[in-house]
Amino acid sequence: MILSGLVWNDSKRIMDELKEYLSYNPETGHFVWIKDYYINKIGSSPKPTHSEGYLRVQFKGVRVFLHKVAFYWEHGYVPDEVDHRDRDTSNNRIKNLRPATQQQNSCNRSPRGKSKYRGVYYHANTGKWCASGRKFGKGHYLGIYKTEIEAAKAYDSWAKEAHGEYANLNGV
Repeated sequence: MILSGLVWNDSKRIMDELKEYLSYNPETGHFVWIKDYYINKIGSSPKPTHSEGYLRVQFKGVRVFLHKVAFYWEHGYVPDEVDHRDRDTSNNRIKNLRPATQQQNSCNRSPRGKSKYRGVYYHANTGKWCASGRKFGKGHYLGIYKTEIEAAKAYDSWAKEAHGEYANLNGV
């Protein structure tokens, strides 16, 4: 595993050393500085410094994502990816973090495009809504529908089968 350009042994050492400076509450997911470290003062909490809202600290010249630290401190290892079940990248409660592959983690992304639903897009030529999904890098066309909600239901049905517990469902 590599963390900010370091090999796993170096990453493990950095995360172990962080225990001298940060405390973590697995119930709340909050980190608090317990020792002054440069501009970080005792009692203060790390703030999101990543464009996607992840909590990250600079420690001994290394950028460290705190969701990975939380997972490591609680489980003793860091998987390829650490997924936030609820998609809130600042929610580092241990019950919200789970190991994932890159593919599983990407299944849990928010919708993009004109539709408010994941896996749904508007087909301008027909004036209808299409549903599609991806698995193992391969696109799956799920059909064309009169309404956006029908397309979202088709995606949800397919996603449950394709991605199991990692599926990001529309809930319609």
